[in-house]
Amino acid sequence: MAHVPVRAVVERGPKNKRSVAFSLDWPGWSRGAKTAELALASLEAYRVRYRPIGAASLLRRNLAIYGLGGLVVPFVGIKLIDWVLVAVGLV
Repeated sequence: MAHVPVRAVVERGPKNKRSVAFSLDWPGWSRGAKTAELALASLEAYRVRYRPIGAASLLRRNLAIYGLGGLVVPFVGIKLIDWVLVAVGLV
């Protein structure tokens, strides 16, 4: 798998006792360590968990996990919210 560049930021804690590296492009992808170098190395070690996947495989995976309801329920919820907003007169 080719490595795509990832924008990362390192934050140092008080008195430089702890550092945290996190990705700007992938929410939740962060790792902490005693030094900035170790935090970046730890972030890189977890890269495989945050690999991009195609839309078709993501749809198959989500259908396998949530079933057809996971595809239909959000649209029904949006329509219900729309009806409530129209009934209240906000739209």
